[in-house]
Amino acid sequence: MRIASHLKMPVQRAQDEITSSEFLEWVAYLDDEPNRMKTEYYYLAQLATIMNNAFAKKPSRIENFILKFTTKRKEKKMSKEQATAISKSKWFAGVGYKG
Repeated sequence: MRIASHLKMPVQRAQDEITSSEFLEWVAYLDDEPNRMKTEYYYLAQLATIMNNAFAKKPSRIENFILKFTTKRKEKKMSKEQATAISKSKWFAGVGYKG
């Protein structure tokens, strides 16, 4: 739907006209879209830098005010025993087992 919307065409037409490799390229492009720098974001970061540097004792750089969006969650490292205990507790709770 996002690809068809981006291309301003009906979903059925997009499915008929886009190859699988092109589809994968579009998916990668649209997944990265939130991190693509837009002119307004850069302008607002520049304004924030100017305001900060006018009033702060320690000057900042524009990079400190540029927004970055991530979609991946950081997974916590755990031992096999911890993972097993969590899995067991979820399964036991799901089936109503009280051991």
